[in-house]
Amino acid sequence: MNMQDALVSVIVPVYKVEKYLDECLKSIVGQTYKKLEIILVDDGSPDNCPTMCDLWAQKDGRVKVIHKPNGGLSSARNAGLDISCGRFVMFVDSDDWIDKNTVQSLFTIGEDADIIMCGFSVEYEDGTTSQENSGNKKLEGSDILGEFILDNIRPEVCGKLYRLELFSDTRFDETIKYAEDLDMNYRLMKKASKFISTDEGFYHYVRRAGSITSTDMTVGRANLYKITARFVEESRYNSDIYEKSICRHARILFATLSRLLSSDESVSGGKEISGTYSEKIFEEIRKYGKYILKNRYLSIKYKVSVIIVAISPSLFVSFNRLLRR
Repeated sequence: MNMQDALVSVIVPVYKVEKYLDECLKSIVGQTYKKLEIILVDDGSPDNCPTMCDLWAQKDGRVKVIHKPNGGLSSARNAGLDISCGRFVMFVDSDDWIDKNTVQSLFTIGEDADIIMCGFSVEYEDGTTSQENSGNKKLEGSDILGEFILDNIRPEVCGKLYRLELFSDTRFDETIKYAEDLDMNYRLMKKASKFISTDEGFYHYVRRAGSITSTDMTVGRANLYKITARFVEESRYNSDIYEKSICRHARILFATLSRLLSSDESVSGGKEISGTYSEKIFEEIRKYGKYILKNRYLSIKYKVSVIIVAISPSLFVSFNRLLRR
């Protein structure tokens, strides 16, 4: 089958976005590529979104609607995957939108790739925009996972076209409440044989307070290191991927620790819980200290920080304050 004849499943989780939903769906049904299966997953939204979804299904025969009790973003995406019939699948958050030629353009550059990615045009509520992308890439084999682990491929599942077969035995982990995309893409990049990306910002990410992906992040952020710890543990027998995993893990550990130790951020529950998370992260840094020290991907800042943590965590607290000035 030619890629240009392939059915594409577009999964849209919907929750409390009645202000944005119509613009999102107009951008999808208006795609120049017409062979779409548009799956709207009403995740128990308490506003007018369920009715809006049903109206869209009445207007366009390509639209399917799932109404389900609230289970969170991963649960909604999984529900969409469970009924997807396409050869490819794309995820669009319901407060975002995509250029009308997005699917067609990704197919044009994608050749026979398993994952095709575009750039992000980030839109803020004050009307300003910025471009975020990972550049034009063509990767194969283990280079795909390596580039992803080094954070040279965007972690979101949005803005990507995936072969549906990558999800044959893979679903979003519904226990993860923050960075679930990082976890999922790690597993998908391990499976992919070919990856292609463009820096064209076809995906318009609307950054707003209270969106699906911007709430309840604090505790999740503190637990983010558990995801990258798995990168490390699962790559022990591949020296190249292992070194890259140590690099990503160290960056996450120190970024999280810096936030926890700052005066203006703390984990929900106050300083006592923040202290508990901080101690866990100090332990993790000490565990991998010798590997961080000899890692070629990490700057001297991280290596000095490891030495300071080894000498005294309280000394690192003072050092962190100096870095944040």
